[in-house]
Amino acid sequence: MGKALTVFTPAYNRAALLGRAYESLVRQTNKDFEWIVVNDGSTDETDAVMQRFIDEGKLDITYVRQPNGGKHRAINKGVESAGGYLFMILDSDDYLSDDNVVADIVSHIPFLESDDNFCAVVGNKIHEDGNVIGTSTDKEVIDTNFLDYREKYRIKGDRAEIIKTSVMRQYPFPEIEGEKFCSEGLVWNRMAQRYKARYVNRPYMKCEYLPGGLSDSIKRLRSSSPEAFMNFYAEYVTYGVPLKSKIKNAMCYWAVFFKSRKKWAEAVRRMGIYTIFMPAGWLLHKTGRL
Repeated sequence: MGKALTVFTPAYNRAALLGRAYESLVRQTNKDFEWIVVNDGSTDETDAVMQRFIDEGKLDITYVRQPNGGKHRAINKGVESAGGYLFMILDSDDYLSDDNVVADIVSHIPFLESDDNFCAVVGNKIHEDGNVIGTSTDKEVIDTNFLDYREKYRIKGDRAEIIKTSVMRQYPFPEIEGEKFCSEGLVWNRMAQRYKARYVNRPYMKCEYLPGGLSDSIKRLRSSSPEAFMNFYAEYVTYGVPLKSKIKNAMCYWAVFFKSRKKWAEAVRRMGIYTIFMPAGWLLHKTGRL
């Protein structure tokens, strides 16, 4: 029988930080989970660190190595191996906020099993000082989809999405040749067209945004993985979101287009009426604002 939860960690040259995540997992009062770590081509001591954790025998650990391909490819590999009903991404520089996080997550499984319209339970990510990352809310529970949570409730900032593994398998991350980044938002937005999530006002993860992390290098990533970003922006304008959001994402699409090798005709055909925002996108690109 599988576990209630798969905790998944993509690791790329963060050997010094993995111990913090590991210890937060060891401390959990509910041990009905597995930890899958995918080493995405690290050149540091990640192998040795993970072997030490495995030898201690305190957790059910699956450790996988793959050539460096980016976090999204690592997630796909983790989902392939996952045996948990739910799948949670715990980045290598994150750790669980207290000893009862897994117990709290698992307590939502009966609800998720009873309603096929829901795909996830989502908690807060907090800074090390305890403050919620992004927008805080006084609502204890919000039942909505990933898009409306941002657009309707106007809540910003990273959250801890714990998604049914079966749904993760329905929506694999696109793997574009030559690109090593794909936003999780692209896939979450696709899920939002079919599923809702239960947002709970509970801190699940503590996060530390370090130099060299994904959030620190977003401009560089737009240049090195333009097609993935263009897919995100192009799909966003097709969703039932306010016009202001559509315009913003159309401008971003064209700004990234000028970093890409995509053909004009293909881009114009894809964006249709939103091609009128190409000059604004060119300005964003030219001024380096995106």
